[in-house]
Amino acid sequence: YLNSGGARATEAAVTLGLENWWPWGVIHGDFDLNGYQDYFVAAGMGWPWDYSPNFFYLNHGGNGFTEAAVATGLEPRVGGNYIEGMDRKWAKASRSAAALDGDNNGTLDIVLQNWNDHATLFRSAVPEGRHWVGFRLRGTSVNRDAVGARVLLTSDLGTQVQIVDNSCG
Repeated sequence: YLNSGGARATEAAVTLGLENWWPWGVIHGDFDLNGYQDYFVAAGMGWPWDYSPNFFYLNHGGNGFTEAAVATGLEPRVGGNYIEGMDRKWAKASRSAAALDGDNNGTLDIVLQNWNDHATLFRSAVPEGRHWVGFRLRGTSVNRDAVGARVLLTSDLGTQVQIVDNSCG
């Protein structure tokens, strides 16, 4: 949904190229370090339904998104999209995802929890010519993780705001 002003929102998934049909969890973050929020959607129903891929939407500066799961190596799944050798072919399906900078290189890695499969970790690398900055925020004794803290970063390109959130990467 896009903010239309006046406490109204407009559904825009199809217009922005974000439609998918069976989402389980969505994580957001600047995965390609271009200054705009990208989205990863853990998707798929699994048995008895056919395989359904995960989706990885890269933001083009507010001018729409490109689905890039195959181009970035997130699809097809490691080891194939189905589990063979049981009473039938079982489709693998992701049920949740988390984003973290597990190797402290400035990029968000993705961890998937899968149904009919083991958990999967996708590590990312800093794209050529992109930069990042990291902060270690500390809260008080009752909010030691600084949940709710806002970080503003201003450059010639404008101001970016991130809020410490305990529910998304």
